[in-house]
Amino acid sequence: MYLDSLYYFVSVAELGSVSRAAQKMYTSQQVVSAHIQRLEKHYRAQLIYRTRPITLTLAGERLLVSARTVIDTMENTERQIREIVRQEPNRLVIATGRAASPPFLEKLLRAFQEKKPDAEIALMHPTSTETRWNAPPEGAHVLVGEFPFNEELETVELFRDSYCLALSRSALTNCLGAGAAVPTEMSVEQVRALCSKLPLRLTDTVIPEQARLICRTIFSEEQADAMEAEVIRSTDLVKYLCRTGQCCSILPAILAAKTFFPKDDVCLISVPELIPPKQMGLGISKRAAEAEVVKLFVKTAKELFAPPSHTE
Repeated sequence: MYLDSLYYFVSVAELGSVSRAAQKMYTSQQVVSAHIQRLEKHYRAQLIYRTRPITLTLAGERLLVSARTVIDTMENTERQIREIVRQEPNRLVIATGRAASPPFLEKLLRAFQEKKPDAEIALMHPTSTETRWNAPPEGAHVLVGEFPFNEELETVELFRDSYCLALSRSALTNCLGAGAAVPTEMSVEQVRALCSKLPLRLTDTVIPEQARLICRTIFSEEQADAMEAEVIRSTDLVKYLCRTGQCCSILPAILAAKTFFPKDDVCLISVPELIPPKQMGLGISKRAAEAEVVKLFVKTAKELFAPPSHTE
C-alpha cells in the first residue's frame, strides 16, 4: 500500500483541488498528480473527476473512507509506540521544527553523546502535511529548531542565526568591479542591484514563508512569482552554481558555513535588512522536563552555545 499517496489523495479529496493540496503540503502540483495517478494505476480505476472543484468517482469515495481509516490507524499506532519509548530512561526523542534537521543539531548531539554515551537518541521530523511544529509532538521530549515555540513550553534560546548571500568571488568582482572590497554586509538595495546582474537561486533550506519574503522584497511581483516556482530542491546543485559563478543564493549562515569551504572561494555576505535572524533554541515538554536525560541535554546545549566570557 502506498501510504504517502493516500495522504495526498485525502488532501485532494478534502480540498477539491490539486493546487490547494500542493500548497498545503508544500510541494508541486506535479508531485500531487503523480501520487493520484499512482493510486489509479494500482487500483486500475479512475478515482477523481478532474473538474473544478475536483469530485470523486464511486471508486474514489470508497477509497477515501478506507484511506482515512488506514491513516488514523497508523497515527494511533505511532502515538502508542511513542508513549512506550517515552518511558525508557536512557532514550531521548528529539523533534525538529522542520522536515530537515537544523544544521547545528549534529554538533549538539556529538557533545551530548560524549557526556552520555549510553543514551539512545531518536529524531522525529514533521510529515509533509504538518510542515512545522511549535511544540514537541506526542512521544517527543524536546523540540529543536526555530522560535517562536508554544508559549506553554519551557524554552531555551541558544543563539540567533542570520542569513547571508553566497556567491563566488569572481562573480562578485564582475558585479562590483575589479578592486572592490568584499563587503561584510549588504542592504536590500545592494542585493537588488546585484541580483539584476546575477541570477538568484533559492533552495528549500529557506522555508516557504521566508522564500516569499525574499522574492517579494528583491523582485517585482511577477518576477517573485516566477522565482517561487524556481526554488531548487538540491543544496548541492545551488552550491555548484554559486561556486562556478552562475548564480548567488541566500541561506542561513550556519548552513552556509557547512556547505561552502575555503577552496570554493565563495563569499558569504550578511543580509540583515533582507530577512531577520532566526531565533534558534529548545522547547522542552513539561512532562519530560524533569527527566535526567532531558536535563543533561538542555545543560549540554546551554554550555555549547553560551556566548564566550570576557575577562579583563
